[in-house]
Formats: sequence, C-alpha cells, structure tokens
Amino acid sequence: MKKIMITASLAICTAATAGAATFSFTAPQMQTGYVAAYDKNGVLCGAAKTEFTYEDGVLISAELDFGSAEAESVRLYIPENDTFVSGSKVSAPVPAPEPSASPLSSVPEIYQTEANAYCAPAMVKKVKTSYEDSETVYIVNLLFWGEEREFTFDSNFLIKRTSDEYTDFLGGNASLLKPGDVILLGMPFKNTPPKDMCFLYRPSSRDPVMVTDDFLPLYTTGGIAGGNWQTGINGEIGYLFGIVSKVSSRHFTLVQADGSADNAVDIPVKSDTIVYGYDLNDTKSADIIGVGGIYESEISDSCKDSDGNIIFWDPDASRCYALVRTVDGVAADVMFYYD
Repeated sequence: MKKIMITASLAICTAATAGAATFSFTAPQMQTGYVAAYDKNGVLCGAAKTEFTYEDGVLISAELDFGSAEAESVRLYIPENDTFVSGSKVSAPVPAPEPSASPLSSVPEIYQTEANAYCAPAMVKKVKTSYEDSETVYIVNLLFWGEEREFTFDSNFLIKRTSDEYTDFLGGNASLLKPGDVILLGMPFKNTPPKDMCFLYRPSSRDPVMVTDDFLPLYTTGGIAGGNWQTGINGEIGYLFGIVSKVSSRHFTLVQADGSADNAVDIPVKSDTIVYGYDLNDTKSADIIGVGGIYESEISDSCKDSDGNIIFWDPDASRCYALVRTVDGVAADVMFYYD
C-alpha cells in the first residue's frame, strides 16, 4: 500500500481565541479515520471521526472541530489495519469555524480509553418535527454518553447503514426514528455535528423470542454490529443482544433464542456502566436508569431441563431484553427493554 503524507487540519477553539492547528501523519491513504486529541498533560480531550477527501491521490480536505479543547498532540486511528499513528504539529494556527453544537458536559469515566471514545450507541428519547428558514428539521433528543442531549437534523441527515432487519430504512432521514431506537452517530465528538447515522436496533411490541430463533439480524449486518464490531465480549469492543436471565451486583446473563445454557453469556458490569431503559408499553419512558435498573426475566424452572437449558418459552411470561456494547469484556453501554 502506498504511503503518503496526510496533513489534517484540526480546528481547535481555546478559551481566549478561535484558531486551528495543523498536524501531519504518515499513513496509508484511507477514506475514514479517527483522531484523538490530547491536552498538555497527555489527557484525552476530544475524539473525532472524519472522512478524507483526495484529488489525484493528494489529500485536499480533512477538517475537525474540537470546540473548547486545547490539543497539544493528536493520534490518528486507521481502522483498515487497526493501528495508531502520531501526528506532528507543522504549522501556525489558522481561523476556525464557529462550533455548531453545544459540547457534551464531559467524557464519562468509563469512556476514557481510546477504543471507547469514538462511537457510543445512542437511544432515541423523543423526535419532533420543526421548521428553520422554511426547511423541515427534526429535533431529536438522544440518550448519549450517559446524558440526554438534543440534536437538530435536517432532511439530508441520512441513515447510511442498518442492521439486517432494517434495510428498508437505508437512505431515510430522522423522521423514521422512534423512541427506544438505537443508533450510532457518524460524528466527531464534542462540538462538531454528526454527518449521518447507522440504524442499529428497534424494539418491538412483539416478543422477539416468539417471532425469531436468531437475534443477530436484529442488531448486526451479517454478524457485524454497526459495520465494525464483532459480537461477543472477547474483543476490544463487542455487541450482544439477548434475554436477561440472571442479574447480580457484578454481572448479568444474556440468553439467546435457542435457550441453550452453553450459549448464555455472563457480562460483567461496573458501577458506572451506562444503562438506558425503555418500557415497551410506554413510548415516553426512555431514560437513564443505571446498573440497578437491570432485572431478570420471568423464567420458571418448569421451562428448563436438568442441564439448565430453556426448552420452552412461556408466552405469558414477562421477559427483559438487553442490547449491550462491551469494552475489554465489560459492559460499557446497556440498552435495557422491559414490559
């Protein structure tokens, strides 16, 4: 692969002035990259995804805005070969655009690793149609990074990727979103608004275990979640979906549709694991509930065999489901669905 010098213009706004710092990277030519910014103490102060634009093999644009962050150094993550390269500051500041979104209050402690900083899932809380300059816009309240935040999307903010179950949504805009939906924002974190979204999961009034024997299409594309991440908890980042069968102070267990004890997964939690809850009977119920809000499904002993396998799903029992993103084998984000 041909090596080229990439110069990415990072728009950095300090407390006193607005400006930009330019950094260069020696890296393979790529379409998408992720940039992590660090302050003078080496602490992560911003992270952003960007699309690189080339003309005749030469980079012509890659600009990011980290709002109030003061970046002294940056690192570029290259997803194609799962590597990081450090950037070197090569020019004086240049004028920066005004930030177009209010910053998140702070990075949650559980997101302090680079692997966890780039793309957290968000649960839709509510969607409202409005108008700006005679154009239709959608005001979407998301549960994101452990807090509720409001975004305004125009009609050109589109769904670019979906899980297998929701391919009909491809190319649609935010008008398709409903409370309880889970999306991934194609966005630089902090101040820069997102460019597009991936539709990951939609809860249904139909009990999933009653209508399918395979949960993977509900939250993955061919077994890959969000176009990037494997299922399971053994990787750096993974996604899982299942029926919550057991809960303790340190972990909870997800069971698959086949009810097999061998396929059940124990997922560790921390006190600051981010948990969003949604009552399937109440479209206004999406909220931040914390680890203590996770509880077990109703699964009677009569539905199990002697090996602990669930051999019968009682249609009248109350079941709880969870979509989980893990980082280094620990639950970082949990979308918990109950009735």
